[in-house]
Amino acid sequence: MKYIFFGLLISIAFTYCKSQKSSQKYRLMAMKKVNGTTMVFDFNVEKDMTVFADSLNNLPKESPWPTFLFDACFDWKLAYWPNSHQPVSLRQMVVSKVTNRSVIEKILKDDDPLLRKICEYKSLPVPDSEKPFYELFRLRYAELNK
Repeated sequence: MKYIFFGLLISIAFTYCKSQKSSQKYRLMAMKKVNGTTMVFDFNVEKDMTVFADSLNNLPKESPWPTFLFDACFDWKLAYWPNSHQPVSLRQMVVSKVTNRSVIEKILKDDDPLLRKICEYKSLPVPDSEKPFYELFRLRYAELNK
């Protein structure tokens, strides 16, 4: 009986490891330059950041802001990073996909202090972490007006 349980445990572990390896093998990847560095991203990261940006691009008038705008530590959602050794500015990825100028203007006119808040978490050097969402949108607005 003891050997059957042990054998069953080994076979379950082997099956789990094999399925994990095969799912990693077929994962779709994308290369992209971020702040002058070529990085590898899961297509899901690009897709997820596009969803966040689209929530702003398609925001109806008089609608409240999506809650992620008030998350100063949005960049530290490690599940979206290519790996733990390549921190990326998720906020910059979202902001760079926002093309709706009227929404950006509305953000720049908003005086909510949470839009200007900087995350206090400083253990990893994340690009643009010293800039709040407000500053990133100000730079994006200038870029769109060139």
